[in-house]
Amino acid sequence: MNLNKNSMENVDLVSKKYLNKSPEEKAIIRQRILAYAKEQLNKNMLVTRRELQNLFHIRLYSYFNSLGEVYEKLEFDIINNPNLRRQKKEKELIKNKMIEYVKNCLINNKKPTVADIRKKFNSGIESYFGNITNLYKEAGIDLKNFYSFFYKEKEIQITPVIIDFLKDKDYAIKKVAINENRFGPDIVVEKEDISIPVEIKARHKNNMLLYPRDNPIKQIQRYVRELNSPFGILITTTDKISPYKDVMSSNIILYNGQDLLNHFKGKKEQLDIINWIRNSIGQDKKDFIKEKREKIIEFIQKEHSEGKLPSFKTIRDSLRINFYCYFDSVYQAYEESGVEYPLQRKKKFGRFSMEEKEKIRDDIINFVRQEYKNNRRLNRNRIENIFQVDIRTYFSSRKEIIEVAKNGL
Repeated sequence: MNLNKNSMENVDLVSKKYLNKSPEEKAIIRQRILAYAKEQLNKNMLVTRRELQNLFHIRLYSYFNSLGEVYEKLEFDIINNPNLRRQKKEKELIKNKMIEYVKNCLINNKKPTVADIRKKFNSGIESYFGNITNLYKEAGIDLKNFYSFFYKEKEIQITPVIIDFLKDKDYAIKKVAINENRFGPDIVVEKEDISIPVEIKARHKNNMLLYPRDNPIKQIQRYVRELNSPFGILITTTDKISPYKDVMSSNIILYNGQDLLNHFKGKKEQLDIINWIRNSIGQDKKDFIKEKREKIIEFIQKEHSEGKLPSFKTIRDSLRINFYCYFDSVYQAYEESGVEYPLQRKKKFGRFSMEEKEKIRDDIINFVRQEYKNNRRLNRNRIENIFQVDIRTYFSSRKEIIEVAKNGL
């Protein structure tokens, strides 16, 4: 966007948005905003909140209650304005072009990032789709096989590789968050009795690591303070670091994707995982998903042959996977394994058809009714133990069972 210098004199007054300004300075800025908006209206153009904020380096809500107030001050009816309808048509055109761009990128085995789209169209995606996931959906991409659904899986796969990397750097592993299902640093290492936080960012090789609003440097600096550490370690699989100057901190050690590739040169197992994360897009995952599904099926069959019936948690923890990337439910995994899921577990959590559920409800009600006839009171635990169910799956409460049972007496 080009500034009109004649209407924007002394723009240095507003060049630093975080400075506290006097009421007189604020009044001047308000007048300049109104003048600029009026100037654009004379050209049959509407200004946006983001445009004004970027142009004047301010937060609009510090000067007006809303963008609507700007137009109200100019006595301009934004609701019935024909230019607004024209703008919607233009937005629709840009949306369609973004969707087509994403489709073409995927055909060429490339995954466009938010930064790529912003650079291509000179505009963010928030105004058109809300977020990049919605853009992928409208492009007709199966999100189950797409990058954004694999953050957890990538973290699980890359963690052992990073542990090997840190051990090679003579760090002792103290805690691993993913193993303990806890919050905080991904890994805490120790050297010379000093605890050091490590944060892992498993990203595509072309994904920008740092943004002003999503800055892992701030995250790891918080861990540095909490652990009273001299520094923190940030490890990522991407090659692209933020273009913004002075974003890195002197107390953060950074290892990027190329550092990992160079370190594990000649080690196929680690390189395969690193390269999978660095290059993963929807189409590349089909073989990977098939392989993991087969491993889950083999695990269930092996456990069954030993007289065991593994739960969802056992499968997840034993294979170190994000289970729902591969199956919709544990029942589906059992079905494809050719192993019958334990009836009592299925019964307990109500994994039946509506007809089967109704029969179990009737059996419970008839039992409770008979017990009341014999003047025997029942508590919730006794009902659950007799029928091996969780009452909340079939009734809202024990009170509901009693009320329904008493109605038939």
